[in-house]
Amino acid sequence: MKGFTGTAFPARLRWVVALFVLALLVLVVELFNVQWLQRDELRLEASKQAVRDRLIAAPRGMIVDRDGAPLAVSTTQVTLQAGRLLWEEPRPLKRDEKRSLSKLAEQLGLDADEFVKRIEAQGSRARWEELAAALGEPPDALRRRLENVGPAKPMEGETDKAFAERVNKVGTRNAYPLALRLPPERAAAVLSLKIPDIVAMEQYRRYYPYGETTAQLIGRVDHNGHGQEGLEKMFDNWLGGTPGKQRELRDGNGRVLEDLGIVQSPQAGKDLRLSIDLRLQNLANLELARALEQSKATWGCVVLVDVGSGEILALANQPTYNPNDRKAYNPRAARNHALLDNIEPGSTIKPLSMLAALQTGRWKPQDQVSLLNAAGRRELMVRGRKSPIKDVAIGGPNEPNLTQILIESSNVGISKIALDIGAEPIREMMQRLGLGQGSSLGFPAEQFGKLPAHKRWGESETTNLAYGYGLEVTAVQLAQAYATIANDGLMKPLTLLRQSEIPQGEQVIDKTLAKTVRGMLQQVVHGSRMRSLARVEGYRVAGKSGTADKNEPGKKGKTRALFAGFAPADAPRFALVVVLDEPEKIPGKRTAHYGGAVAAPVFSKVMEGTLRLMQVPPDMPAARLAGASN
Repeated sequence: MKGFTGTAFPARLRWVVALFVLALLVLVVELFNVQWLQRDELRLEASKQAVRDRLIAAPRGMIVDRDGAPLAVSTTQVTLQAGRLLWEEPRPLKRDEKRSLSKLAEQLGLDADEFVKRIEAQGSRARWEELAAALGEPPDALRRRLENVGPAKPMEGETDKAFAERVNKVGTRNAYPLALRLPPERAAAVLSLKIPDIVAMEQYRRYYPYGETTAQLIGRVDHNGHGQEGLEKMFDNWLGGTPGKQRELRDGNGRVLEDLGIVQSPQAGKDLRLSIDLRLQNLANLELARALEQSKATWGCVVLVDVGSGEILALANQPTYNPNDRKAYNPRAARNHALLDNIEPGSTIKPLSMLAALQTGRWKPQDQVSLLNAAGRRELMVRGRKSPIKDVAIGGPNEPNLTQILIESSNVGISKIALDIGAEPIREMMQRLGLGQGSSLGFPAEQFGKLPAHKRWGESETTNLAYGYGLEVTAVQLAQAYATIANDGLMKPLTLLRQSEIPQGEQVIDKTLAKTVRGMLQQVVHGSRMRSLARVEGYRVAGKSGTADKNEPGKKGKTRALFAGFAPADAPRFALVVVLDEPEKIPGKRTAHYGGAVAAPVFSKVMEGTLRLMQVPPDMPAARLAGASN
């Protein structure tokens, strides 16, 4: 106890007290410095921090067809949002607040007295009637709406808890949607009232004038105006533009006290001119929709290419949807099958195999192939297959030449040729013509197809490749291959944009070979024993049908019907591919689901309309025309 009352303890206590007093003095000095010496400076700095820049949306560029018809446009809409000041009564400002605001006004180059008066008039409950008139809304209806959302004081009989919940609906920022998607002139009338805490958010709604016709190609944008699919996504940066900046004065709760004007104007996005011809796109879409309805196919697509330039003039898909109705969107209807679906091309690939055979020099167009086996049947058994290769066509010569093999679409004939030359020349020809590789389009999620490569090709793989199985292509790739044959072997890069200059292209196959096969394909349409449904009155047409059995799980017995060709045959202008997936099989009509029965008529109608609209003169003499119709 004696040690506790000694001199050491009072000395330590004095040090503690001294340190406490010193800390208190420092705090007092700092408070004096903040409250008096730096008061005005800090208040001005705080006021500067209340100035904020808000982004202003930039109008998105238009998408137009090759002749300027609008395919995607942006319409201006304005959303008005309100903060709590709209529910409050005006209150007088304190002297220090007026002084800070006056200094801020000087910094911003505004009249100080007028600026302070406007801020002092904040709280706009008394101006609801003016607001209602500007909005075109009955005053009583607006009052009921606003009082139900966030009154500034409790209503009669309302508990504190219920009042707090309703006020919180407005939030601490400009969160209450006072008016949505107003026309610009209506929004301007509201803003001209200069009611504090009402903020205009300018937006642009994307509108597609020909919605269903171009839905899968043009694509769509999200709620913020950014491309999500199709060309809207592919050219999002080009179309999007640069946002502007709106400067605002906000209080500590984020409420807008004053609109300080635009400090950076938005820069509109650039327009995009497509290679698509809206007339031809509409034609292709209508004929494809009619074919789907008649054949009960699950989907279909049409690709129309300008042979000389590589421009895609029409790219239609069915089923489709209206992109202007967000509720109507579904992934199946929005799918661009022509670019996103890999398909086995079936017999439409046989002309490419024939090109490979002619290029080896081992075969000439007049050479003949025996189709009969030892038992006298049109069958061919090859290693690696459990069942023989058979011909679908009935009749025709048993020893056809190469042109007749294409006319009859003989699987046995093309298989024997393939076994003679081997798979590699056929694969190389297909690769030259763009199969198994990306196109020049760069379309989002575009497929590359599938071109098999084996170190050692078996007989089964070789024959499958020759007549269109075991490989996959897109409809666009097939269209480019036929366009190249039509263009004397000169491949032009495909494009969805209108070209000011025609690209030079690349000579991928010999001109003479291309002309030879072109003549053979003309005979397929005009020299067949059966009247081809792909014919176009007044014009020579070249092309090949295809029917591919589907090997997908659950698709046994289902087929895919195709037709690919070009016209006029002697001086081709346009290449066209038609694909119909799973057309209905009709009892008693064995070939009702074949490419020559369901895809060829679509080819005929679309090609006929194209030649007429593009004013291509007929190239078939009247005598020939009369004979062809018999």
